[in-house]
Amino acid sequence: MPGDIENPAILRTLSCPAVATFEQLHQALQIAFGWATTHTYDFTVKDPDYEPEEHEEDVASYIQRITASYQGGQQSSTAPRENLLRITAKSQGRMGIFGAVDNMHSGRRSHPRTPEKGSNKIKLYEVFQNVQYRGNDLEYEYDFSDCWTHKITVTGRTMHSGHFVCVAGEGHPCAEDAGGLHGWMDLVEAYKAMTPTKEQREKREWFETQCSNQDRRGLAGDRITQWDKELVNRLLAQL
Repeated sequence: MPGDIENPAILRTLSCPAVATFEQLHQALQIAFGWATTHTYDFTVKDPDYEPEEHEEDVASYIQRITASYQGGQQSSTAPRENLLRITAKSQGRMGIFGAVDNMHSGRRSHPRTPEKGSNKIKLYEVFQNVQYRGNDLEYEYDFSDCWTHKITVTGRTMHSGHFVCVAGEGHPCAEDAGGLHGWMDLVEAYKAMTPTKEQREKREWFETQCSNQDRRGLAGDRITQWDKELVNRLLAQL
């Protein structure tokens, strides 16, 4: 996310073993960004030639597309190809920390001309060092309903390591199931309010007591900028 004083960036810098799988990278990112592993995910290498369709989608087409996604269908072969490669969750319908992982919208992210590989079958170096993908954007998307998109940038090489390490970061983790970026910003605003409304008080209580990655200390004051690097690295060391 872009950052400023009112909306600080949420960033993490990880040192990653080149031989780790993308499933392991997913687990590391869940820890680093404070997610609760309650939804599915994918990694995508973006197609630089992708141009979205400009025409407006009629209601019938929208219903057909959404219905197909619920049935595990994929996009039409005539639709623009957005990705050169899609790396999918190693299994669908598996259990997360807080129960069944939601993968309802996974189907609509498939495209007949985009090859797919299971995240436990492909290692980081196979993508990061592949000349076919070099220079193209790489994204990790978590929760296909709230659409938390993480842009991945490879900044260089470091000494060999057998495990993930978080070396830097910025910003408090987002709230799971907040309703995407707009829902998260509504929650942040609820903590900024000097005289919160009933709805804002309810949002605060939800985040502190019910949210699956809850923070009982809330987000008031400078809490919005805080995260626990030491805890992240303790958990990463257990992968």
